Amino acid sequence: MNKKKFIRKLTSNLRAVKPVNYNISFLIWIFSAVIILGLSSFLSGFRKDILIQLTSLNFILESILLFLLSIVSAYTAFRTSIPYENKFKNYIFIILIFSWLCLILSRLTISILETGIYGLENKAGWHCVQTTTTISLPLFLILLASIWSGARIFPFLTSIAVSSACSGIGVLGAGLTCTNTEPLHLFIWHFLPFLIFCLLTGFTGRYFLKLK
Repeated sequence: MNKKKFIRKLTSNLRAVKPVNYNISFLIWIFSAVIILGLSSFLSGFRKDILIQLTSLNFILESILLFLLSIVSAYTAFRTSIPYENKFKNYIFIILIFSWLCLILSRLTISILETGIYGLENKAGWHCVQTTTTISLPLFLILLASIWSGARIFPFLTSIAVSSACSGIGVLGAGLTCTNTEPLHLFIWHFLPFLIFCLLTGFTGRYFLKLK
């Protein structure tokens, strides 16, 4: 058998592969995030001072930042899981995480300057962690199922992006139901669980996705 016949035989059953379009899945995830966030906040009960907080610059900035963080992180997760666009690496969501941290730390610094370090309040906020987890988990499963086939291209980056997207919505939900606006509380019970979840998911995902 000559080379031409051999090649023709190997390629005779090949079918054209349609490029993956994640745009619809991305929009479905955003819709799911809004629905789950709204339902969870409604069932848990919005914070009593929600109307007052809607006029607070700090609350508005943090809420917008968290929503943008979730959207950008989800977009990054989808784009980094497309094989034929595997050069796409987007670290904008890392900048948004850092911006959120800076916002909290700036408020914490101002609070320390005004009241002193002993004037800081830090009431236990396990309910905030519970709210974040309750909202994040279904979104995590939906997003992971959507990108599972291509998630091992950049397993570490994709895993962190997935957890950042879902945890961001979860923390946003915690902010809509939690009445504690003290910066130390926000740092310990909102930001740190978010960070720990992202890092754990990143390292765990990098290991398990390589085994696929």
